[in-house]
Amino acid sequence: MADNDTPGRISAIRGAALTFIGDPFADAAETCMTYLPDALLVMSGGAIRKFGPAEDILPTLGSAVAVERYPDFPILPGFIDSHVHYP
Repeated sequence: MADNDTPGRISAIRGAALTFIGDPFADAAETCMTYLPDALLVMSGGAIRKFGPAEDILPTLGSAVAVERYPDFPILPGFIDSHVHYP
């Protein structure tokens, strides 16, 4: 377990986020993607604990939680094996 992933330690990152709430291969982009211009992702023990608009989540965090800002980089879901093999 990495130092910043120790049980009980809470970390958070803040920035614009693009998430999928549907299947981008089966659904229209307008219905399967959500863009949040100011999102907060809260992690603890190697798992995501909270995610959503920063204005909703920030008041629920204690003052001891350090929030890292990434204004120039979007927060995206992990893309697993997202490639295509051509014949």
